[in-house]
Amino acid sequence: MTEPLQPTRIRQIILDVYPAFGLLAAIELGVFTALDAGEATVDEAALRIGVEPVRLSQLLSLLVDAGLLEHAGGRFRNTAETGRFLVRDRPTYIGGMHELWRQIWTGAMQTAGSIAERAPRRRWMSLPDADKQSYLRGLGVLSRTIGQELTERWDLRSYRSLVDVAGGSGALVQAVLEQVPGMRGAVIEHPVTVGVTRKLLEEQGATDRVEVIAADVVDGELTGRWDVAVVRNFIQMLTEEEAQRALVNIGRIVEPGGCLIICDMVLDDDRLGPRGVLRLGIIFVNFFDRSPMYTDSQYRRWLERAGFGDIERVQSPIGHVILRARKLPEDAAGRHAT
Repeated sequence: MTEPLQPTRIRQIILDVYPAFGLLAAIELGVFTALDAGEATVDEAALRIGVEPVRLSQLLSLLVDAGLLEHAGGRFRNTAETGRFLVRDRPTYIGGMHELWRQIWTGAMQTAGSIAERAPRRRWMSLPDADKQSYLRGLGVLSRTIGQELTERWDLRSYRSLVDVAGGSGALVQAVLEQVPGMRGAVIEHPVTVGVTRKLLEEQGATDRVEVIAADVVDGELTGRWDVAVVRNFIQMLTEEEAQRALVNIGRIVEPGGCLIICDMVLDDDRLGPRGVLRLGIIFVNFFDRSPMYTDSQYRRWLERAGFGDIERVQSPIGHVILRARKLPEDAAGRHAT
């Protein structure tokens, strides 16, 4: 006899969201930092954090089930992974992303409304400065990780200057400059958001190291000349026409022989992967006026039209796709050599 069909997958998906909410709560409460002082009972952990044991108990059990804490003999302790990445004040700490998670998960809860109303419920450019600051501060953790990855993957020491286009917090530039101290670094940010960028750089004590330039990358005129331009989480915000205009504008400020590095959510041409990129696509429905994510072929076509060649694609361990392209020299007629 055939077993009746059950909503097994549906139930599993519903249950799978709760460990993420538990992780967010644990970071905001400082659970992993508190347990860095040593394993603890529920009462001991609650005393360190300053909360009621009866409420904390359920959270700690959920974190054990999720593989984020270990438990033995009534005592809880960090796993090797949470001890390395979620204890505050460690150089490997990534818990600062909790501000970003809260922003995008709040947006994700409004997906039905964004689709039905044909407009994003939490349009990025219309967010209050406080929300933008929180979003960009959290995103800065990923930006710093990407900056470190770029210096490990490619030798940037032969370049003298780097600009992060639509660079938000400026964390990526800082990460690169730490590894290439003699390099000149700058962030270009939209005039509407540039005040947030300056505030975040002030928080990090980096205003003397990173130049901030206010400019509209899509419709404005970019100035200066740079050996390396980095674009992260920006092209994916634009319409196809805007994306092409932006890349042409960026191409004009990259020195021939220099490079453009794009770190974005780039889909495979069949639009079914990479999986990490595919799953994050729901973010764009709720924050940006355009929601379909772009494919590898689309990016390559835009780059070639903007005067770039020798395009290389790599998959970042944190889920992004990285495209690195070389700015081709121009012939006497101003056409890009092929």
